[in-house]
Amino acid sequence: MKKIMLTVLSITTLFACSSIKTLEVEDKDFVLESIQYTENDKINALGKGMTLEFENKKLSGKSSVNNFFAGYKVENNKLIVDGLGITRMAGDPKDMELETEYLNALQTNKHISKEGEKLVLESQNGMKLIYTKEIDDDVLENKSFKLINPEFSGAEITIGFKDDNVFGKSGVNNYFTTYEIEDNVLILQTIGSTLMAGDQKTMDLEFKYLAMLNNVIGIEYENNILTLYTKDNQKLIFNEVK
Repeated sequence: MKKIMLTVLSITTLFACSSIKTLEVEDKDFVLESIQYTENDKINALGKGMTLEFENKKLSGKSSVNNFFAGYKVENNKLIVDGLGITRMAGDPKDMELETEYLNALQTNKHISKEGEKLVLESQNGMKLIYTKEIDDDVLENKSFKLINPEFSGAEITIGFKDDNVFGKSGVNNYFTTYEIEDNVLILQTIGSTLMAGDQKTMDLEFKYLAMLNNVIGIEYENNILTLYTKDNQKLIFNEVK
């Protein structure tokens, strides 16, 4: 699809900021984790590959369908975004609507803050963009995790990562596949499994787990907790096994 570059000139947005310094965002990459419209209205954004990157005084990222870029600087606890440009490609109407909403929120932000490892941008209408750290494949290399979702408590379910492979126990059987991670989007190839029988309850849990795993798109790893997000906004939560 042909890309048409549109540059919106002279767009300068001031982000009020508490104790955010240049070094705290420069050379850092963030992935949009969620959008919080109100205290009780929040949607998951992991798996959509929406990013925010700070490098060499330049701000760039992916806004669902298109890419965007701008200059930036941090002064007096304010993030100043200057000269926002964006590619102009068409996509799914829902993705385009989300993209417009996202870019509007970026341009009207009034507060920037850090909450642990998360970056939070709040727009003038109260909408919050909550970012998490970008995960690289090597971050999970040689790590193993155990599923801690209460609904799966009757089965031993694990997941491990090594040499671009994912493997683990799914209750009765062992499963395996290969994977890639880009912008916290988890891409799993066809999942293989051993074919042993077990008690019906554990087999049912195994079937449910593998169905959810096949539906995973987003991934987050923080404080020894691995969270996988499915396309229908369900979560598989794992605790790291040392």
